[in-house]
Amino acid sequence: MAVPNIDKVIQQINWHGYFDIAGSALMLWDYLLTFNDEVEYIWRQPKTRVTLLFTINRYLIFVQQVVTCYGHISNNVSLQLCIYMLGDFLVFSSVFSFLILDLIILLCVGAMYSNSKKLLYPLLLLQLLCVGASISVLVVIGAKSNGSVSLGPSIHRCTRYTRFSLTFLFWIPVILYQSVTLSLVLKKLWDHLHNSQTSNPLMKMILKKIMVFLGVLLSLALINCILSTNPDPPVTTLLNSITAVIVSLLGNRMLFSLRAYNTKNEFSGTFGVSGISLSDISGEMQFEDGINRSGVDSEVGSYWEAQTRTQASHMHVPLSPVPEEIVDVRTARNKSKVYRISQQEITSSSTASV
Repeated sequence: MAVPNIDKVIQQINWHGYFDIAGSALMLWDYLLTFNDEVEYIWRQPKTRVTLLFTINRYLIFVQQVVTCYGHISNNVSLQLCIYMLGDFLVFSSVFSFLILDLIILLCVGAMYSNSKKLLYPLLLLQLLCVGASISVLVVIGAKSNGSVSLGPSIHRCTRYTRFSLTFLFWIPVILYQSVTLSLVLKKLWDHLHNSQTSNPLMKMILKKIMVFLGVLLSLALINCILSTNPDPPVTTLLNSITAVIVSLLGNRMLFSLRAYNTKNEFSGTFGVSGISLSDISGEMQFEDGINRSGVDSEVGSYWEAQTRTQASHMHVPLSPVPEEIVDVRTARNKSKVYRISQQEITSSSTASV
């Protein structure tokens, strides 16, 4: 190998290391920023399968960053360790991280659409197909890959390269899945912006947040897809580390946003992530107060509940959470949740008004 080529490869590997360190710094910074949210919205809540998803998504990245930084920066890595770290472990742990993120996205989008089976099952099928396609590409890449720890005399750096020239195919299923989910979120946001009856300011804020998160993820996938077409191996994986970090932290923030929505919107029938059964996708996200069993759009229920409480407050009628004698004050459309006020309370309030 000519000297200029060695210099070029070393420069590319150094830049790879800089991005790895930048990703680690971003990971630690975000961890400090969101630690209080983690305690409040995860560890102080009932432990469910969402807790497991969060734990994997939150802490697997720490292991990945230690491995990738050591592999790209250290000059004492053996060939076998180089192949294992930069090949097998990082590749398949990254795929696993994307699978966890896709599940989180599936839960978020499904909850926005009241866990409709007509949406969840096709979306789950699309996710499985996309993950399967990406893994198939990785198998081909791995079969045609080689590693090296010697770039020249006294130059020892771990490098991993492949003879497969279509590595960008790995990102195509990722781009497809994220494009579909982003479109679904945009549709829901559009409905909220143009339908005053179902408009919910807090819901719109959450939808905008998740829209931004998915937009960032889609942009990263597109950039990585373009980089994968570069013939220089260190360049094709230049953003892998920082992409893995952003994937992890955005997945965490999606869960924080949904649980914050549940906490702040205590009087509404909202979607939540408190109880998830992966064996029954239709019940992925149970509502915090157990409502919406009839599959009614939760935002419609939220709107009518807010109207009911506003009218009740104007009448100075106290609301009783569990009265013995109950009567419907206002029935929401499509059998959504109703607030019930005891007959005795209404009678006493009416007498006081007279």
